[in-house]
Amino acid sequence: MGTILVIGIIWTLYGLAGLFGIQKIPSKFKDKSWTKHYIRYQGISWLLLGIPWIVLDVITEDKGFGMPVMLFLILACSLPGFVYTVILDRRYTAKLKLEQ
Repeated sequence: MGTILVIGIIWTLYGLAGLFGIQKIPSKFKDKSWTKHYIRYQGISWLLLGIPWIVLDVITEDKGFGMPVMLFLILACSLPGFVYTVILDRRYTAKLKLEQ
């Protein structure tokens, strides 16, 4: 089993836990009226990271791609998850500042 596959599975399982509301979040986001939504959206962000890595591993398994190509593919697969997470963090940080 490849490293990319293992990391993808772990991130996907953690994302599923977030969808069910079981995820560790920073204390500043706890005990708010929107905390459940925040946890679920965090779960989606982990799924956006994990599932593409699993697909990438399945597609590239035993293909013999070089390190530069694999790094590019990993970054390309991770980009949607990172962008979603940054947007989500800015949105809820702004919401937190409005409540204070």
